[in-house]
Formats: sequence, C-alpha cells, structure tokens
Amino acid sequence: MARTTTIGISIIAAITCFIANGTATAHTPFPVASSAPASSSYSAYGGGPVIPHVSVVVVFWGPSVNSTVTSSIGSFYQTITDSDYMDWLDEYYQGFPLTSYDTIGRGSLWGQITITPHHVGQSLTDAIVESELGTQIGAGVLPIPTSNTLYMIYFPPGISISTAFGTSCQGGGWCGIHLSNTRTINGVQRTITFGMIPDFGPTSACGNQACGPFQSMLLNVTGTSSHEMAEAITDPAPFSGWSPEIGDPCVGSYVGFRNSSNTEFQAQLLWSNAQDACITGFALSGSGFPKCQQESQAFGISGLSGSGGWGFAPAEVQQWWRGDSCSTSPVLNFSPSTLCQNSSDIYGIQPGNNGYAPSSVITWFANNGCQTVPLVTESNCQRAADAYGIFPFVTFGSAPLYVQQWWGQNSCNVAANGLGACQKAANLYGIVPSQTFGFAPPDIQSDWGLNSCNATTTATAGQLCQNAANMYGIVPNIGWGDAPPNVQTWWTQTGCNRTPQCQGISDLLGTTAFVSWGLASAAVQNWWSAVGCNTAPQFGIRDVCQTIADNFGASNSLANGVKYGFLPNTSTWPAQGFWQTNCSANWAQGQNLYHARSDALRQYTKQF
Repeated sequence: MARTTTIGISIIAAITCFIANGTATAHTPFPVASSAPASSSYSAYGGGPVIPHVSVVVVFWGPSVNSTVTSSIGSFYQTITDSDYMDWLDEYYQGFPLTSYDTIGRGSLWGQITITPHHVGQSLTDAIVESELGTQIGAGVLPIPTSNTLYMIYFPPGISISTAFGTSCQGGGWCGIHLSNTRTINGVQRTITFGMIPDFGPTSACGNQACGPFQSMLLNVTGTSSHEMAEAITDPAPFSGWSPEIGDPCVGSYVGFRNSSNTEFQAQLLWSNAQDACITGFALSGSGFPKCQQESQAFGISGLSGSGGWGFAPAEVQQWWRGDSCSTSPVLNFSPSTLCQNSSDIYGIQPGNNGYAPSSVITWFANNGCQTVPLVTESNCQRAADAYGIFPFVTFGSAPLYVQQWWGQNSCNVAANGLGACQKAANLYGIVPSQTFGFAPPDIQSDWGLNSCNATTTATAGQLCQNAANMYGIVPNIGWGDAPPNVQTWWTQTGCNRTPQCQGISDLLGTTAFVSWGLASAAVQNWWSAVGCNTAPQFGIRDVCQTIADNFGASNSLANGVKYGFLPNTSTWPAQGFWQTNCSANWAQGQNLYHARSDALRQYTKQF
C-alpha cells in the first residue's frame, strides 16, 4: 500500500560521496532538445547491478514543493511502474549474458513522504542531498533501502543543486539526474540510489518548457521523471550497468498515457537494443514500437487524437488510432520524403498512377510534391490483395469500402500471396544483391535465386545482429546455439554482441509462453526456459502461423497453393516442416489461408 507521511527531523550526519565519471550522462540535459540516436548505437553492459523490481519512494524536500507535483506524482509512479512500459526492459539484465542474472520487471510505488530537511539552504550539492537521505533513513523517516529501492526527490522553488554533471536548471547542467552511493547508516553499509527533479514552476529556469515541450508543467515533470527512473533501473550506479544510458538517445520524444482516473501523464521513449530504436513500451497505446509507434512512422501521425498532425493517414487509420488511444510521434530519421515513400509502398501511388489510394492520400501526395514509386514492384491488384487479405469471391479481408469499390472497378482477380517476401528476406538476413547474402543460410540463398529477388536490406547492423541472436539462440561468449557455420562467420565479421531477447523471439518466431514454441529451435527454447521468458507476439494475431507468414513471407492461397517464402529448412531448424504440419491443413478447402501482411497496415487491420 502506498504511504503518504509528513515528518520533521534534525540530525547531523557525515558523508563521503562517490560520483562515477564517464563519457555517457546520468542526467536529463538542460535545456531539453530532441536528439536522434546514431544508427546501430546501443547500450553495453558494464558488469554492475540493475534494479529488478523498482520500489519508488517519492520524497518531497519540505512542504513547499509545487502542489501539482505533490498531488499527482504518486499516481504517475503507481501507474507507470505497474505497466508494460516496464515489461520490455527485461532485455537489460544483470550478469550479462546468462550468469547470476536478475531480469527487470514491473515495480511499484512504495509511497511518498514529505521530509523536513536538516539542510535548509537554497544552494545544495548532491553530497548534501545524499547526507540528508542518510539522516532520514537512519532516523526511520525514510524506509531502509533494498536492492529495489529508488528515492525520487522533488524540490521546491528557489533550490539549486550542484553536481559533478553541472547544476540544476543551468546551461550545461540538468533537468533531472540520478546517482548512487554506498554509505554507513546506523553501523550498516547501505546503497542509496536516488533521483533529483528540481522545481519546474513558472519562476524556475527549468520551467516555461525549458525541460520539456509541453504547456503543462506536470507533463514535463513526468517526462523527465520517467527518463531518470528508467536509467536508474538499468544503470543505478553510473556507469557500471547499461551505458550509454537508455534515456539519452531519445531525449525530446514522449508518449502519453493515463491513469485509472483519466489523468494524463507523459513518459519519455527509451532506447531498445533489440529494436535499434526509441520505443514506448505501452500496450495501452500500442505496445511499443511495433504498434502505435509503427503507425507514427508509417503515416506520420503525432500525438493523442492526432493533435500533432495526421500525416497521410486515411479515415480508417485515424479511427483505429483514436480507438487504441495512441499518442506516439515519429522518431529517428524521419522526414517528409520518408512519408512520400511510405504512401507509395502502402497504396501503390506514384506520379501518374494513384494505385488504390483514397482521395485524401491522393490530395496529400500531390500537395507535398511527392515523386516516389513503390519499392516492391507488383500490380496494384496484387498489392491490395496482399495488404488487406483479399481472396476473390471469398472475402475482402479488412479492406475498407473505398478499396472494395476500387477492386471492382479495376476487375481485380488475384489472391493475397505475401507482400514483398523478397524485401522481408532482405531485411531479416541482411541481403544486398550482388554484394552479400548477410547471414542467410545456403537454402535461403537458393530460394532467393529461384524467386528472382532483387531487394536490398534496410535493416541496421544492430537489428541484423539481434535477428540472428533471436533466430539461432546465439549468446556471446557462451555458445552459437543452432547457428550454422556461415552465420557464425558473419556474426564474427560483423562484430555482433547481442543476446536473444524474449519479446523479440515472440515477435519473430511466434513463441508464446505456455502456449506454443512457434518456430523456436532447440537452442532458442533452451535459452527461453533458462531466462524464464513470459512474452507473446505483440501484433494482433489469430495464431502463430500469421506471425510466421508476416515475417518470413510464407503463405497458403487458393490461387498459388502453399508457399514457404523464406522459411529455413535445415536439420537443426526445419521451419518449413512446421509450416506444413501446423499451418497448411485443408488450405485447398479454403481453410488456413495465410499471407504476409504489410508491416505498415497489419497493426490496425488486426486479423483477416
């Protein structure tokens, strides 16, 4: 149960403070500015602890902390620590890769306490703050820290805090910071991990949107607080855990969410090694990058109810967005030219040919001067069938009315057959025509030639390394899993250092805890069991076969029969056999008609 207490105390204690030095940061910089991470940047493990199940103790530095903060910040922590914002953080764990590890999971709000500080000056240092915490803990005002305790301290107006990383609310300083130190309290060594958030009110240099983009002071406070909490969890003693810290690449990118009373908060996006991207983590707003964030990237949508713009999203996408309470915005290398290309790839629109785009997209394409053409060459009828799951005289799948009308007007008569299977293979294995097959095994290389593929990977090196780790169960410095020799050679030459990731395995191979192994090989199953994964595919799917179709281009259709796409077929990984046994029964009778869905469309179209 959360606790709220106001207690006064005046005890003097000595302190010895340790601040770690490094090239990364342990703070949210002042002023805040958006910063896109470099491609394939990632956080490396330094051997130190993480906080497995954070217990946040909110500390108000005296009675004059802004009343908006004191009335709402507890609910913020209570909501966010017990949400799926935390779930994916299991990719960052202690004891990398598999020895004596502690996986990160959900946490809780311990409670909030208003202290009467012994140190009453307006110019503080981190050493003074830590000393005060030690004093309050020693006197029983604050709880004794455990390996999960994080003290988040909020200050009133007029307080300035100096640290080795600069001073609060000053140029070159910080909007929020987290630190950790071990000290003796009542004769016992205790590790104190704490974060500090200065006043963001209108009289503060951290106020007036200096520390966040929002008009609401509370939203800027929660955005900064989420940054510091996440970094304190994954790197409590800077910089011995995961560094560069996972909030820093994503400063300036946020996701909105609400508590049970419908109060809005904001949380900062965080860096995911597995996704090679800044992600949200929220299922209530789309379960991280693969859902709401994917639609932001695809259509250019920003904010709750499209408050930051709808991009070229048509009516049915806007309706889906509102229905799922999405609030993400595009991140990373995003530009108007990216949206032009996306519209071509989704709707087949290009100069002189509108594809099956609705009138709103046609107008948007013209107004933005787009000159792009689809990356994957196929007829517009085939593209529409693949995107929406259309099977002639059987079902229009999830095609909206305007696509159904276009279909009839153009006398289309093709069945869904897997959208861009060659492109999916290129992105999965890292294939660049005439240059490299990436880590594609010999059978996949043969399939590539038989299908006359000419697609080029758009995946980063980090994403490809994660794909290989998830597919074969490779664990750096531990074992190669089921990786064949050519994959091992590629891994070494590429300099990969990724470990399998629970959610990534679910999303790629369809593995669902306590339900199905999906395509997971023996090595991946062993890793999954050892770590204790408990994930399921994030996309809205009807079964594991749909996930496999989406990722490997496999399909069953009345027009083209059973197609294995780029499923491996080796003695250690007989994935084609899995498809034949589990996904192809009675396809000729119109059952189990699977196809690979468009990556951009499969979120809001759900299942066909």
